[in-house]
Amino acid sequence: MRIPEASIDRVLTLVGSVNEDIESAIAEVYSEVGRDVVTGIRDGTMSDWLDQTGALRSSIGCVVARKGSIIYEFGFEAVLNGAEGATKGRELARKLAEEYADKDFCLIIVAGEKYAVYVEAVEGKSVLAQGQLYVQSNITRLLKERINEVLSKYEN
Repeated sequence: MRIPEASIDRVLTLVGSVNEDIESAIAEVYSEVGRDVVTGIRDGTMSDWLDQTGALRSSIGCVVARKGSIIYEFGFEAVLNGAEGATKGRELARKLAEEYADKDFCLIIVAGEKYAVYVEAVEGKSVLAQGQLYVQSNITRLLKERINEVLSKYEN
């Protein structure tokens, strides 16, 4: 039995549409989760250190990258005297996006100040740790929900 060319074209168009919608859903979920984490860290609900200069808080932000290209960026706003920290955070996130260029999508959340590790490890304060737990606890569920929403549009 020969399948009509018009049917094949319709199937390919449909598959392309589903793929685009799923890719958009992934980017949206990554962006939402990144924004939630950065907001929580910067406003103190997911962090517990006090600003002295604002550099550390300013250096916190996220990017969502697709094959090395940044498609979403959030955070990195200077607070207090933290303009240099904001620049460090943004540069680190962009560098990491380039390093993960082989990935279809990646969510990168950074604290660009090198002493962030010290604040967590030695002082016992949460800089990125609570954010990491939030991502681990939520991203898979949110991706499944959003992808199921997309797929349900194409049923029938």
